[in-house]
Amino acid sequence: MNNIKTLSKYAFKEQFFPYLPSKNIAGLPKNYLARLITIIWSYGLLAWIFFSVSKVSVKIFIDFGIDYMYFALFAMIVTILVLSVYATKIIADMFSDKAIGNYLTLPISQEELFLGKIFGGVLSFVDYYAYFILSLFIFSESKGFDILTLILGLLNFFPMVLIPYTLVGLLIMLVKGFTSINSHKKLLKNLGYVFAFAVAGIIYYYIFSASSQGSFDLGSSFVDVFKDSSFSNIFFQAKLFGLSLVGPLSQRLLASLILYLAAFIILALSAKLAGKVYFKSVFASDKPKEDKEAKDKKRVRRVSNFTQRSQLKALTKRDLKVLFNNLIFLYQPALTSLIFVIIGISTMNEGLGGANFNDPLAKYFSLGGGFLIGILIWINSSPIQNALSREGASFYHIQTLPIDPKSHMLARLLSASLIALVFNVIMSVAVGFILKLGLINSLMIFIGLSLGSLFANIVGLYLSTIGISINWKNPKELMQGNFRAIGYYLASMVGIGLLIGLGALLMNITGENMLISILIPILICLIIALVFYSLAKKSYKKGFMDV
Repeated sequence: MNNIKTLSKYAFKEQFFPYLPSKNIAGLPKNYLARLITIIWSYGLLAWIFFSVSKVSVKIFIDFGIDYMYFALFAMIVTILVLSVYATKIIADMFSDKAIGNYLTLPISQEELFLGKIFGGVLSFVDYYAYFILSLFIFSESKGFDILTLILGLLNFFPMVLIPYTLVGLLIMLVKGFTSINSHKKLLKNLGYVFAFAVAGIIYYYIFSASSQGSFDLGSSFVDVFKDSSFSNIFFQAKLFGLSLVGPLSQRLLASLILYLAAFIILALSAKLAGKVYFKSVFASDKPKEDKEAKDKKRVRRVSNFTQRSQLKALTKRDLKVLFNNLIFLYQPALTSLIFVIIGISTMNEGLGGANFNDPLAKYFSLGGGFLIGILIWINSSPIQNALSREGASFYHIQTLPIDPKSHMLARLLSASLIALVFNVIMSVAVGFILKLGLINSLMIFIGLSLGSLFANIVGLYLSTIGISINWKNPKELMQGNFRAIGYYLASMVGIGLLIGLGALLMNITGENMLISILIPILICLIIALVFYSLAKKSYKKGFMDV
């Protein structure tokens, strides 16, 4: 028990590393102030979710006479967060060799380490007590304050979180311990990004489609889904949590007892299994190191056999392979593209209900709108902006090869442009088909998206040569935001505003001549792109031996 206690305390402290200036946390900005802003924003968003749901659900459940469902709904939201947001965190904290490797030298068992990680992770939900207090305060406004509800809520919160947290850990341990999935970590990781992208798409689609109809209310939306008490049986621990906080004393005590008993049984079974297969579920049974090293040497020889004529093609294929091996590099542009498609489908469908898409001006609007959206998507999320940095330590090898600087630069631009081309085709076809814009307007949207993405990629081509970072161990570290990224974002927003303002000014001057009002801003952007292309060419020709 002393080992479990010590491991729990350290695992608990690990959860709060993001708050320490000395720690560098993957997925969060390296700059400490930017990191704090991100954390505060996350807490504010969660507080808004809990407040919105509580404010609406308290009246509905009280009117239905099922008060316990109010707190059950609170527990369901926490459970959903555990199953979605915290599942990836559980994998990183409990089932990665980097997180567990250091413990192998200590005189502790698999079972002790598993329990210590579980307890530490669950204890880190201490900040969620603030959301519970917020929900209880809203409940007390309608039903009056009950000290027993407060006490039982604080006591039963731990097993309520422990059950789904342990079940997620148990499921991952079963899958990784009794299958060969550990040998396909990269595939599993990429499937995880696809799943996260799909979930984000569903959420954004629901939010934008509902808000476009003027009916979006987060609280009502949750209540509509969960107000059927039979649905809460799926989240049995959430229902027990709700029953333990309201109603007769006998009901509260019985529900509390069952909740703790269920948590103990699940934890005991998981710990028993962990004593046999926990380490096996963490460490992959990969091929011998010699095979991997031989494969790397073969790849190095293949890359070294460049001819001047094949460099562009070979470098482009290599860059595309790096991108698709780690889909996190494509996650941001994919998510941004998805958001704009959803905005177009959900909001424009309402606003353009009586529009005449056969009007000659429609194609100019489509061209201009596509150009602006193309810039917005790719100016801040294009994979070209970390084209050199994502090479990591192999960037030293790239610099030792007899690669023509122009071929190298064009290969980076070509790979990013091919990625953008795929996204642009999908976006223009989806928006054009669903909104029934017609072939000409859809084609103009595609041309606008392509010109906008080309401009953004050329700008990013030069920006990628500034502040190259290759000393990263996890791709998430490379994707971390910083003040320079924030500056780029603000500058891009100012630039978009200036383009829109210039277009409006030209319309006034030319008597609403759409062709001139749109083509002149596009021409100016192309001239700016030539300047950035020239700067990038000089940077590649100079080389990057100072990295």
